Amino acid sequence: MNRSTAWILISSKHEFAHACVQYEKDVPKGMLPSGMSGSAPTAPASDLARAIEIGPAEIDNMSELRHLHALSARRLAAGMLSEAEIASFASYIYSEAYSARIADIVRVRRLLAARLDGALIGTAGWTPANDAGAVARLMGVFISPLYARLGVGRRLVTAVEAEAHQAGFAVFTIRAPLGAAEFFTRLGYDVASHGVWPLDRDAALPVAFMRKIARVASVQQP
Repeated sequence: MNRSTAWILISSKHEFAHACVQYEKDVPKGMLPSGMSGSAPTAPASDLARAIEIGPAEIDNMSELRHLHALSARRLAAGMLSEAEIASFASYIYSEAYSARIADIVRVRRLLAARLDGALIGTAGWTPANDAGAVARLMGVFISPLYARLGVGRRLVTAVEAEAHQAGFAVFTIRAPLGAAEFFTRLGYDVASHGVWPLDRDAALPVAFMRKIARVASVQQP
């Protein structure tokens, strides 16, 4: 199965820089991944949206997951962070610590993956925020910019919220990069505070700490 350069599975931060350069060249041309046409999609957005499949991510796809997260993060941070800060973010995504966190939620099937024609286009996951069992923290919410505005992010977040709620969690939190805060606001999240996400000793990502209380369906009395 052929893939565009933007979708090569990369395993190091050094390859990330080359992938992003090629990605920027390919996106304006409408280049699509995983055997799809190299021209812009002609099918209605609704048809593409219906073709998207969501299911648990697999541990064998860790390289693909990191790749998507790194490319999505770069686009999210564009115009907000310097190239050095973006490089630090990429380094963090390829770090052992980040890989271990993602692998942990993949193993317990708490990371969902969205795929279109076999290509990974988005992820979202959750984990208990503490031992109290009331708050679930969303993590790993990344969507390919190629497939923005198809409702992929909303579907993934809604799905992980439903899983967490079914497991007994009534409050959801997210540490959202400032570029993503508006998206989560539309999904019912409120900003509790602002802060930074330390990436390494020399860089930190500005974030909004956001919170949402699960809606409980009212029960009609006879």
